[in-house]
Amino acid sequence: KLNSIIGYNGKYSLMNMIWNPEREFFGYTIGSILCIENLKTGKQKLLCSHNDDITVVCQRNDQNHMCSASAYSLFNSTNSSIADSTKSIQQESQQSQIIIWNCENFDIVANLVQKNASNITCMKYSTDDR
Repeated sequence: KLNSIIGYNGKYSLMNMIWNPEREFFGYTIGSILCIENLKTGKQKLLCSHNDDITVVCQRNDQNHMCSASAYSLFNSTNSSIADSTKSIQQESQQSQIIIWNCENFDIVANLVQKNASNITCMKYSTDDR
C-alpha cells in the first residue's frame, strides 16, 4: 500500500511509475528526475540524466532494463526578444530524449536523442522485449 510520495508532482500521470518486484524497487518521476526507491530499505536513488520533465517510464518484461523519455528544446533562452525571434525555429528544434537504464545498477545503457520530435507520452516494450 502506497502511503505517500514526497516530491511527486503528477504532471505526467499516465505512465510515470514503475514497480519491479524481482529487484524490489519502485520508480517514479519528479520533473526531470527518476526516483528509484528500494522497497526493502526505503533508500532512494535519484537518476538525473534528463534535461526536461520525464513524460513516461516503462520497463522490459524481463525486468532487466527500463527506459524513461522526455522532450526538450535546443533553445532555452530567457531573453524575450531572442525567444520571440526564435519561436518558429524553437518549434522545429524539439528533441526527444530516451534513456535506457540497467535495472541492476541503474547505469545508462543508451542515451538516445531524436531531433524534430515532440513529447513522448506513451512507450512500451513489445511482449518479446524487442
